[in-house]
Amino acid sequence: MASIVNISLLFDSFCVLDCWRSRHCDSRRTVVLHGLGGIGKTQLAIAYAKRHKDNYSAIFWLNIKDEDSLKQSFVKVARQILREHPSARWLSSVNMENLDEVIDAVKAWQGLPHNTRWLMIYDNFYDNPRLASNKDPTVVDITKYIPEVYQGSMLETTRSSEVEIGCYSRSSPVSGEDYCYAPF
Repeated sequence: MASIVNISLLFDSFCVLDCWRSRHCDSRRTVVLHGLGGIGKTQLAIAYAKRHKDNYSAIFWLNIKDEDSLKQSFVKVARQILREHPSARWLSSVNMENLDEVIDAVKAWQGLPHNTRWLMIYDNFYDNPRLASNKDPTVVDITKYIPEVYQGSMLETTRSSEVEIGCYSRSSPVSGEDYCYAPF
């Protein structure tokens, strides 16, 4: 019985993601996949990326297990941009050892005019969110890693019930963005 429920949730979530992807707007689109660990959020994100790879100019995967993993993910993203987008050869002048410079360069690439078809997948987004009550020193302040432009798309997986953006199967504009919250 549990596998039937998971398949149903997976199907419903694909419907949400397909609807989200098909929306034509100039703002950034964000989907948050929320649920318990092991329920299939990451697998859904992988399946979505594979299914719709031709609809995006670039798909990037960021691991937010901890801050070091996230910063290393940005280095991989920068290298992927260099490989897949020859017009971004200016990125080759970025010192890949200077992680803050790499992050700024990736965000600059995301903000280029007419560069609206990229997808950033933030896996384990805010699984351990920074809150006033959370004294955990391993908490990652994700805000400096989120694109500053309102274009492109973001898909986030999280266990945290503290991420409250929109509601299931409905997109609503929030601060110039379209958010969709798909709880599992």
